[in-house]
Amino acid sequence: MVKLSRVVVVAALFLLLATSVFAQKVTVDTQRHIHYGTGPAVFPIVLYDFNSNLCNNPADEMKLVTQLSIDTVIDVVCDGSSVATNIATAMQPYGLNLWSTVAGGISYTGTDPASVSELVNVANVTGYFLTDEPDVSGNTPTDMTATNALNTQVKAVDPTALQVTSFNDGTFGGTFPNYGGGIFDQYQGSAITMDVLGNNFWNNSPPRSTNGLYDVTLETNVWDGVANEVFPNVPLFTDIGFYGPAAGASCYLTQQQFLSEAWTAIINNTSGIAIWAIGQGEVNGGPLCDGNLTSATYSQLWGGLIEDTALVKAIAPTILSPVSIWYTHVEPEATIQTTGRTGWIFASNLTQVPVQDTFSGLTPGSTVTAYAGNSDGSNRTVCTNCGTNFSDTLPGFVAYAYQVTNGETATPTPAPTSTPAPTASPTPSSPRCEWSRLRSCRWW
Repeated sequence: MVKLSRVVVVAALFLLLATSVFAQKVTVDTQRHIHYGTGPAVFPIVLYDFNSNLCNNPADEMKLVTQLSIDTVIDVVCDGSSVATNIATAMQPYGLNLWSTVAGGISYTGTDPASVSELVNVANVTGYFLTDEPDVSGNTPTDMTATNALNTQVKAVDPTALQVTSFNDGTFGGTFPNYGGGIFDQYQGSAITMDVLGNNFWNNSPPRSTNGLYDVTLETNVWDGVANEVFPNVPLFTDIGFYGPAAGASCYLTQQQFLSEAWTAIINNTSGIAIWAIGQGEVNGGPLCDGNLTSATYSQLWGGLIEDTALVKAIAPTILSPVSIWYTHVEPEATIQTTGRTGWIFASNLTQVPVQDTFSGLTPGSTVTAYAGNSDGSNRTVCTNCGTNFSDTLPGFVAYAYQVTNGETATPTPAPTSTPAPTASPTPSSPRCEWSRLRSCRWW
């Protein structure tokens, strides 16, 4: 099914009981930050894995996924608690968490011994993937009712883990540039029992701008903004597409587009990001969404994803730190949307044309670095010995993370390097999109 746009909502329902007999797997603090177990707040980087190798030989699959700077994996095509246990065991040495697919989907019951009840004591199974895209048409509550019921069943068995699902609105609730709220506006919280949301830009259709650019920043701003408005106290995850023509998309996001969506999501108070997906034909390479459909090899795509996740992971402590609007800037927030942390400015151009903005409040002598400040995904020094302000031009639908240092040592950030392509893991010979489990997989 061709859709004009997609929004995936990674959703979770958790119950925090101090007297629970279960070890606490996940908590969410008042800042909407995720904590695994009793650990510190994290900025989860989640990976949807469609490779059958994850199900059949998880130890071998770890050689692939651990090249990425992630902390959580969703086993989208793997069924059964024994398989999930093997996956979780293979992940433990790497400190990875598993959000396990619930076998049977909405047909599962809380007393089913073949799924959640056998995983409740596996410490790094910290969430459950319930179903994909309930109520994709956005017209009836039937799927939501079933998904809410499934939430209740799973919660009763493993009350301190996350219950995860993903949402979609095929029409995106409007047209460029006045997108509506779509599925969130319809539910307004009353029909959804989940407590963690997420959304994303899907590059599976031609650009909706009038100049051929993919509107990654604007779409992220709209959907994250609506989610925050409708569910202000609910943690938010933003999914970023990593798939191309083999899985139904027009092209692969460039590194700059990937990071532009990530920075825009951070501006809009996301609690983490999730990558959809590996195991969807990326080994064949494909065109980039750069306006020229430049061909990229698997080595280039995979190397870019390694670099992008490493950069987000390196900046995660900054992302989790308190918001600090220590600067001023000239352009209105409706044009250049921003947020800050101490020593950082995240800025996103929500328009399709280049916009120059000036940021003030710097300590004289500062150095400003833009991540990723170049179209190839590499970093760029904006100025050294900058004075009390700096100006920079943000291309259409591009976001930068500006680091401002005052002569002290900068936060370590990984520099782009040439990364050889890994040996591809086996993928399913044909996509599994069972109606009871994955309503509308992203093959169309």
